[in-house]
Amino acid sequence: LLSMKKIFTLIALMLATSSIASAYTWKGSGTQSDPYLIENAQQLDEIRTLPENKDANNYFKLTVDIDLATWGAWRPLNDAPYNRVIHLDGNGYVISNLTSVNLDDVNPDLSNAKRQYSGLFGTVVGSVKNLGVINANVKSIGRAGILGGYVGVNNSGDGVVENCYITGKIEGTRTTGGIGGLISTANSYIKNCHANVEVTLISGGSSGFAEVLLLSKM
Repeated sequence: LLSMKKIFTLIALMLATSSIASAYTWKGSGTQSDPYLIENAQQLDEIRTLPENKDANNYFKLTVDIDLATWGAWRPLNDAPYNRVIHLDGNGYVISNLTSVNLDDVNPDLSNAKRQYSGLFGTVVGSVKNLGVINANVKSIGRAGILGGYVGVNNSGDGVVENCYITGKIEGTRTTGGIGGLISTANSYIKNCHANVEVTLISGGSSGFAEVLLLSKM
């Protein structure tokens, strides 16, 4: 028979698990065959609150176009320490009017590491596919890309971007690209994507589609 202490411990764990599950409003179970469904901007934003676990794959799929025109400054998904593996299937839909501004005077409460990267994602660890991001406006004190400051991160995992298109403008002080600021692992790549982006490099670094294409499968 279980002791009263063990019973109370089990109840506490069950309540904690229930609390985590109820914190999200997504439909689905987050698996590849039954992804979480993103139906609005709030649900998209909730992705960045996932527990950090670089061994857990989390799958999402958009079910509608999402307009962020009234959202204000977007806080990138998967900022430091980049330990969320996120697979986002745009499902042919579009995210429009994204504004991501990670500058000292805008986000003084964030750590230096988190202020380094801006975009829809701080870092793409996992995958982004079948997505349009249009009329984006991104500024950063460090690496920046409209999809992510990094595509893949050493010690966290690889990143893949496929079948995406990007429009807008981006401004950065280091490695800055229309889709990703930096591709940093050998198995990360950008494939079958195009970008029509005005890129402004304030000082140092380099700019373009993505600064480094290691073993790119473009």
